[in-house]
Amino acid sequence: MVNGEIGQHRLDRPRVVILAYRGLNLFEYALAFDILRDRRQEIGPRWYRTELCAERLPLDVEGGLALTSALGLDKMADADIVVVPGWRMGPVPSEIVDAVRAAHVGGARIASICTGAFVLAAAGLLDNRRATTHWKFAAALAEMHPKIRVEPDVLYVDEGDIVTSAGSAAGIDMLLHLIRRDFGAVASNKVARMLVVPPHRDGGQAQFFDQAVPRTEDSAFARLIDRLRRDPGGGLHDQGAGGHRGDEPQNLVPELQGCHRARAL
Repeated sequence: MVNGEIGQHRLDRPRVVILAYRGLNLFEYALAFDILRDRRQEIGPRWYRTELCAERLPLDVEGGLALTSALGLDKMADADIVVVPGWRMGPVPSEIVDAVRAAHVGGARIASICTGAFVLAAAGLLDNRRATTHWKFAAALAEMHPKIRVEPDVLYVDEGDIVTSAGSAAGIDMLLHLIRRDFGAVASNKVARMLVVPPHRDGGQAQFFDQAVPRTEDSAFARLIDRLRRDPGGGLHDQGAGGHRGDEPQNLVPELQGCHRARAL
């Protein structure tokens, strides 16, 4: 395999393994499984074979649930793609590190969702590469693994044989990207349509950071919104009780421009 491309003998039905571990993040597991599950009726005969490999069984996962059926970690070795959902944080057990490394050595593309990047980092797979994770943990990833070029403001990073995504829902963007790589835009768009999500999302994690937007109840804009909530049919120019001449629409332009500049920062 060259640069993360699936070998010719495995193109028709690439084998995907989703890693399950104690405290498994059910949302990220579910989105990976749902996106990559058997969709041959929708897409055609060329599609993934998706399986689950677990740290051990039975396995306690989020929400007080237990996983009782899965393959062992040794079955990851001949996977074409390994998906690592967000990690529970803390040290990564040596058996998981060894299994992820073995899969990579065997030619698998390794993809992480959210804090799953910490598992790839523990296995040394992100050294001297670009990678991302949830913006909240990006600084911790960079501090714990200084050889990684952490990019905290993107939705995903594709390094060929290693792909990392930002927080939780960014895994959808990353997995749709993998489908585009493996089966083309038509297949990816079909899956996106079934999920009712855009096939490609512009922007990055920066749009979800806390913004230093000035907020004050005394602003003309805030007063206008409050007035419209109280009386939606009153119109923009109805000064009525409690109205202010400074709330006229033309007087809001400088304030809105100031908010826009603050968000751009």
